[in-house]
Amino acid sequence: MRLRHWWYIVPAIRRFRELYGHTARDPAFIRGHFSVVDPWTIMNFSIWTNRKAMLLWSGATQHVSYVRWAHTHARELWSSEWHLAALSRGARRWSGAFPISTAHYTDDLE
Repeated sequence: MRLRHWWYIVPAIRRFRELYGHTARDPAFIRGHFSVVDPWTIMNFSIWTNRKAMLLWSGATQHVSYVRWAHTHARELWSSEWHLAALSRGARRWSGAFPISTAHYTDDLE
Protein backbone atom coordinates (compact mmCIF):
# COMPACT_ATOMS: atom_id res chain seq x y z
CA MET A 1 0.00 0.00 0.00
CA ARG A 2 1.40 3.39 -0.97
CA LEU A 3 -0.09 6.17 1.15
CA ARG A 4 -1.20 9.57 -0.12
CA HIS A 5 0.89 11.42 2.50
CA TRP A 6 3.83 10.38 4.66
CA TRP A 7 2.00 11.46 7.82
CA TYR A 8 -0.47 8.59 7.39
CA ILE A 9 2.29 6.07 8.18
CA VAL A 10 1.81 6.17 11.97
CA PRO A 11 -1.98 5.64 11.83
CA ALA A 12 -1.43 2.85 9.28
CA ILE A 13 1.06 1.08 11.56
CA ARG A 14 -1.35 1.40 14.48
CA ARG A 15 -4.20 -0.05 12.40
CA PHE A 16 -2.11 -3.00 11.21
CA ARG A 17 -1.10 -3.80 14.80
CA GLU A 18 -4.74 -3.69 15.89
CA LEU A 19 -5.81 -5.77 12.90
CA TYR A 20 -3.22 -8.48 13.53
CA GLY A 21 -4.22 -8.46 17.22
CA HIS A 22 -7.79 -9.37 16.20
CA THR A 23 -6.61 -11.80 13.54
CA ALA A 24 -4.37 -13.74 15.94
CA ARG A 25 -7.53 -15.02 17.68
CA ASP A 26 -8.56 -16.91 14.54
CA PRO A 27 -7.34 -20.52 14.77
CA ALA A 28 -6.79 -20.69 10.99
CA PHE A 29 -4.38 -17.74 11.07
CA ILE A 30 -0.75 -18.88 11.13
CA ARG A 31 1.23 -15.68 10.89
CA GLY A 32 1.10 -12.11 9.65
CA HIS A 33 3.69 -9.43 9.20
CA PHE A 34 3.84 -5.84 7.99
CA SER A 35 6.87 -3.87 7.02
CA VAL A 36 7.45 -0.15 6.46
CA VAL A 37 9.28 0.10 3.14
CA ASP A 38 9.60 3.87 3.14
CA PRO A 39 7.61 6.79 4.66
CA TRP A 40 4.82 6.24 2.11
CA THR A 41 4.77 2.47 1.62
CA ILE A 42 3.73 -0.51 3.75
CA MET A 43 3.83 -4.16 2.72
CA ASN A 44 2.05 -6.91 4.60
CA PHE A 45 1.33 -10.60 4.30
CA SER A 46 -0.56 -13.24 6.21
CA ILE A 47 -0.41 -17.02 6.13
CA TRP A 48 -3.55 -19.08 6.66
CA THR A 49 -4.20 -22.78 7.03
CA ASN A 50 -6.84 -22.67 4.30
CA ARG A 51 -8.37 -20.29 1.77
CA LYS A 52 -11.93 -20.53 3.12
CA ALA A 53 -10.86 -19.26 6.55
CA MET A 54 -8.98 -16.37 4.95
CA LEU A 55 -12.00 -15.40 2.86
CA LEU A 56 -14.34 -15.58 5.85
CA TRP A 57 -11.97 -13.40 7.85
CA SER A 58 -11.78 -10.84 5.04
CA GLY A 59 -15.42 -10.01 5.78
CA ALA A 60 -14.76 -9.42 9.50
CA THR A 61 -15.74 -5.99 10.80
CA GLN A 62 -12.18 -5.05 11.75
CA HIS A 63 -10.81 -5.98 8.33
CA VAL A 64 -13.58 -4.19 6.43
CA SER A 65 -13.02 -1.08 8.55
CA TYR A 66 -9.31 -1.10 7.77
CA VAL A 67 -9.89 -1.64 4.05
CA ARG A 68 -12.22 1.37 4.00
CA TRP A 69 -9.58 3.45 5.79
CA ALA A 70 -6.93 2.26 3.32
CA HIS A 71 -9.05 3.15 0.28
CA THR A 72 -9.42 6.72 1.51
CA HIS A 73 -5.78 7.19 2.60
CA ALA A 74 -3.81 5.21 0.02
CA ARG A 75 -2.59 6.33 -3.36
CA GLU A 76 -2.12 2.71 -4.47
CA LEU A 77 -3.30 -0.63 -3.09
CA TRP A 78 -2.01 -3.99 -4.27
CA SER A 79 -3.32 -7.40 -3.42
CA SER A 80 -2.19 -10.89 -4.27
CA GLU A 81 -3.09 -14.42 -3.29
CA TRP A 82 -0.64 -17.32 -3.53
CA HIS A 83 -1.20 -21.04 -3.15
CA LEU A 84 1.44 -23.59 -2.28
CA ALA A 85 1.77 -25.83 -5.34
CA ALA A 86 4.91 -27.85 -4.64
CA LEU A 87 7.67 -28.31 -2.08
CA SER A 88 11.39 -28.51 -2.64
CA ARG A 89 13.24 -31.55 -1.28
CA GLY A 90 14.50 -29.53 1.67
CA ALA A 91 11.02 -28.28 2.52
CA ARG A 92 9.61 -31.82 2.47
CA ARG A 93 11.64 -32.55 5.60
CA TRP A 94 10.05 -29.56 7.38
CA SER A 95 7.48 -30.56 10.00
CA GLY A 96 5.26 -27.56 9.23
CA ALA A 97 5.72 -26.08 12.70
CA PHE A 98 6.42 -22.44 13.41
CA PRO A 99 8.09 -23.03 16.78
CA ILE A 100 9.08 -19.43 17.45
CA SER A 101 5.89 -17.60 16.53
CA THR A 102 2.92 -19.94 16.94
CA ALA A 103 1.79 -23.48 17.64
CA HIS A 104 -0.16 -23.73 14.37
CA TYR A 105 0.84 -26.26 11.71
CA THR A 106 0.45 -26.18 7.95
CA ASP A 107 -0.44 -29.84 7.37
CA ASP A 108 -3.69 -28.95 5.64
CA LEU A 109 -2.51 -26.14 3.35
CA GLU A 110 -4.31 -26.45 0.03
